[in-house]
Amino acid sequence: MDWTWGWTAVGAICTGILAIGIWFAFLQVRQTKRSTQAQIAVELFQELRSAQVLETLRFIYRLKPEDIQNMHAIDKNNIGSVLDKFELLGALVAQGIIDERIAIEAYGGPPVLKCWYQLGENYIKKVREQRGLFCKYVEDFAARTFDYQRRRLHKKDEWIQFYGKEGDEPINLVEEFIKNSELRPKRQK
Repeated sequence: MDWTWGWTAVGAICTGILAIGIWFAFLQVRQTKRSTQAQIAVELFQELRSAQVLETLRFIYRLKPEDIQNMHAIDKNNIGSVLDKFELLGALVAQGIIDERIAIEAYGGPPVLKCWYQLGENYIKKVREQRGLFCKYVEDFAARTFDYQRRRLHKKDEWIQFYGKEGDEPINLVEEFIKNSELRPKRQK
């Protein structure tokens, strides 16, 4: 009697079972990774919606270039804290850990673009001269938001409006960055 055929079948069955097991293990690791990423995203988004961050964002939106030079240390620390959170969000998006579209639409896009408009030229670039790669991912995320807004929202009235102080005409940030490419945030490579 030839048992070779039987052992070959048993080997094939065992290989199939092993392959299915590896496939399920891969799915489990992938699902765990997605769950962890979702948890990180939720915690970061909750931090970005805290009262302190919202208050600091309102402060940033009202800043004038001359205010930045005479800013109190506490205000600089608050701005730094918000920029650190945006830096983390930008890094997670750049690494593909958080989906770009969700990050832009759920919360981060417009505030980051508005912060870049207010701080990019007069604050971030000056601090960058002292600290090196300061806000690298903030700039990258602002550039992603700009590209997303320009590409996906075809109606100009749906682009990000920025209101500096009460009574001022709103500034359409996408149009402003299109007109003045020197102010436009750059994507990191």
